[in-house]
Amino acid sequence: MTDETPTDVFLPVDPASAPVPGSEAALSAWAPAAPLPSPADPTQTAAPPRKRRQRRRAPIWWITIGLLALFVLVGLGSFAYYAYLTFRPVSAPSPTSPWSSLVAADILPGPAVSLLAGANLDKTYRETMAVDAVETAAAQTIATAAVPEVQRLGWLTVLARRYALRGDSSRATELYQLAADLAVLAPDLGDHQRADALLSVAGGWILLGRAELARTVLSQVELIAQSSSQMEPPVRRQLLEEAGRLYDGLGDVTAARRVRALPVEALAQQGTPSLDPLQEIQKLGPPDYPATIVNAEAARRAQAQAFSEGWLGREGEVAKGQTQALERALMDEDLVRSAFYDQKLADVTLAPLDRARVQWDQIQWLIVKNRVADDLFGVSLVPAWSSDRAGIRQSLKDAYGRMSDLMNQYMQTLGAEQQGQASFNYYRRILQAARIGLYPDADLVFLANAMNDALLRWQQAGNLVPIAVIDKDGSVHFKLLDASANRTAVPAQ
Repeated sequence: MTDETPTDVFLPVDPASAPVPGSEAALSAWAPAAPLPSPADPTQTAAPPRKRRQRRRAPIWWITIGLLALFVLVGLGSFAYYAYLTFRPVSAPSPTSPWSSLVAADILPGPAVSLLAGANLDKTYRETMAVDAVETAAAQTIATAAVPEVQRLGWLTVLARRYALRGDSSRATELYQLAADLAVLAPDLGDHQRADALLSVAGGWILLGRAELARTVLSQVELIAQSSSQMEPPVRRQLLEEAGRLYDGLGDVTAARRVRALPVEALAQQGTPSLDPLQEIQKLGPPDYPATIVNAEAARRAQAQAFSEGWLGREGEVAKGQTQALERALMDEDLVRSAFYDQKLADVTLAPLDRARVQWDQIQWLIVKNRVADDLFGVSLVPAWSSDRAGIRQSLKDAYGRMSDLMNQYMQTLGAEQQGQASFNYYRRILQAARIGLYPDADLVFLANAMNDALLRWQQAGNLVPIAVIDKDGSVHFKLLDASANRTAVPAQ
């Protein structure tokens, strides 16, 4: 977060007490001492010529002119500064994303490649953490699109703490901040889960000595405990007690006492599900595949299983023959998938939402392909893809762009209120992907503005929703808002 720079306020001085230049009062000071002789009156004699003297303007005249000039300069300067802040091009910042922080050389190929064979995500994570293969577990957590939100958050906070205890405060900070952002953005979390995740993040900030960041997160927990419509009073009290304990850890007895005294009488209420088209697409799963993809997928799984078992049997040694067999399987699958996606996405007879379902499936495949290209399975599986990292990365980014176009086409068929909620939920999910790194080189500022704009159009938004705050340097962060209590707090960018 950046500090807000106070705007100077200039109060104009009233020059009414001074004579206005050009008025009679001002001109009277310039009047000659005696009338000039009239040529038409012979009785008057011309006065002897006298020496012309320099007329001196009154001091108040100079003060007035100076103040007017100052007001003009200040006005022009203020307008220029306003125009700079308002109309300057703001590009999305390019901080190191969690995806790009992964170290390929530290990833164990066997467990990582087992995911290509369909291995159980939770089992693989626990096994890698048990042998302190932290980077392998981090790659699974960050670079696997299929990880459920609540699972990803839990893994992130555990990984961040592990990095912190190993003395890697940079990676710990990166993962704690990612967990904080995802805890706010994730639409599939219940409010109790959201608060628990934020409490874990606050504890992490305290561990790292980042007291102000811990306070910021704890304020979000307080908001959830008081404003959520999903929790009963005992649960609210439990959350506030835990927040109080963390304030005690900060040495802030006053804040701990205050938070424990907050009222928690509100009862849980039945909510109404909002329109979330991307969630519906995810629930439907992949489109109906032709036999070519089904067979290619099965071949890839078999080769990945053979690779993982062989790696384990040879105590961590990669067999060249098995690597090449998996390479061929991946490239064959990519060919048949590309043909399928091209055909379906070009079919204009399909409804926008049906094409969006196909497009989303292509994105999931390109995420896998991008991970292979970055060698984030711990080994170079397809050297040709590794040589074309930039091209594959761009293909994935373009696929997200087409996805947004298709979703916008679908939303145009909805009513105004439905458009607001559908658009808000869509960009909320896309921002998650961008924040993790699954959506590479995404323009976070554009996506954040799109989500905020959709919230302004969604008049019946729930009481706890995320908003994006865009700082002057283009950085983006997220916080929860009680929209039912204060809709005007949504920043219009």
